Amino acid sequence: MKILSRILLCCAFFCSMRATAQIVPFDTLVSNGSDRKILFNTSTWGSGFGHKIYSIDPGSRTDLRIAGRHNSADWKDLLTISSLGNVGIGNSNPLTLLHTTAFNNTNNTSAFIWGQYWGVAMSVADTLPSRYAFSVSSHQNSDGQPASAKGIRSLLYVRADGNVGIGLTSPAAGLHVAKVAILENGERAAAILGNTYLDWTYFGASTGGKIRGSNEGYLALETNSKGSDKNIYMNTSSAGNVIMATGGGNVCIGTARSNGYKLAVEGTIGARKIKVEQVAWADYVFHPEYKLPTLQSVEDYITAHKHLPDIPSDKEVKENGLDLGDMNKRLLQKVEELTLYLISQDKKLENVQQRMTQLEQENAAMKKQLEENRK
Repeated sequence: MKILSRILLCCAFFCSMRATAQIVPFDTLVSNGSDRKILFNTSTWGSGFGHKIYSIDPGSRTDLRIAGRHNSADWKDLLTISSLGNVGIGNSNPLTLLHTTAFNNTNNTSAFIWGQYWGVAMSVADTLPSRYAFSVSSHQNSDGQPASAKGIRSLLYVRADGNVGIGLTSPAAGLHVAKVAILENGERAAAILGNTYLDWTYFGASTGGKIRGSNEGYLALETNSKGSDKNIYMNTSSAGNVIMATGGGNVCIGTARSNGYKLAVEGTIGARKIKVEQVAWADYVFHPEYKLPTLQSVEDYITAHKHLPDIPSDKEVKENGLDLGDMNKRLLQKVEELTLYLISQDKKLENVQQRMTQLEQENAAMKKQLEENRK
């Protein structure tokens, strides 16, 4: 830092010499004491333009400063190099190796580190949360065309309130991503989290719920075994529907194998009501053209097969399970057939009862006639 100060002082000395074509050789140029200065009065237009290089002892250190005036009679410190090794741009009390400050501590940008197309813009602190504290900007769109908004396009934006925006300058949350990329499959992606299937993304804290995926295509959503609440909540405060597996997949609960079922559950399902929609029902039993099996044919079938006709056997149920809708239809068919049997038997019993009543009446008449004949 001392070498840099001496170089600047030497350059200023030679530039300020009014003599022309004059060479002054020296090994060391020494200026003792503070408040030594070299003035460059570049222009007298208006209130004047120029620069000043001077040394000063503000206490606890010494400084080499470069000041300037722009259409003004007053000098303003532009660059400060302290004996502590700190460099200040825009301030005369640098607290770090490089300390930049926008003039008057306004919301103006404090520093640019700029390349051909992309760069970093850093601002000073501001009382308004919408002012950025750090911004990575580009003066060209991603397609290579000039950007709007004075040629600067924000890529990364960190507001003074801590909100971070990627692809926008008004982040509404701690992390707000508006920049998307088009993947090889044509889908739009705002973020890719993790690098392998072992990488989890936690929510809330290290004891919070977590999610992970892999390049194999799967997605794992889990509660945390160390958390106090291990439930997964979905639409608990919204009246919206939970839509799953509309792309052709199946849902498995308690098992990893669906066996082709849209919903496979290993365990007991508890419900207050289950509605099964049916295309056909068993009311055809009551149609005139339905041929009701005789009881003798039903008895013969039971004797041969050990179960009712049109009802799956014990072996079939164990192998294939039950279709609730179809089984209820078959059971109703048997109930309706049984109802027809009962109606038929009731009619036969009624005929028998009528015949018995008639025989009783005839028998009573005959007894009465016999009694009269005996008299």
